Amino acid sequence: MIVEGAKAGLHLIVWFRHIPAALEGDLIRWAARLGLGLHPISPLYATAKAARPDRAGLVMGYASLDIRQIERGVALLADCAAQTERPS
Repeated sequence: MIVEGAKAGLHLIVWFRHIPAALEGDLIRWAARLGLGLHPISPLYATAKAARPDRAGLVMGYASLDIRQIERGVALLADCAAQTERPS
């Protein structure tokens, strides 16, 4: 995982090195099953295929969460990423 924008204060961008962009929707669906509301990054890019990222990415807001909620969310996100990388 690559985390960007951590100093922004309200949100950050997370890129998944081992999850291709084509599986971004799968990541979102796994997260929804676990109660996480995630926002894919792909809609924020131009529609031209060449302009889109080649790996899955998320925009994650954390301004209204306490540390316990963030820790729980990160653990669940790790589970989602593992399921997406190795689907059953």
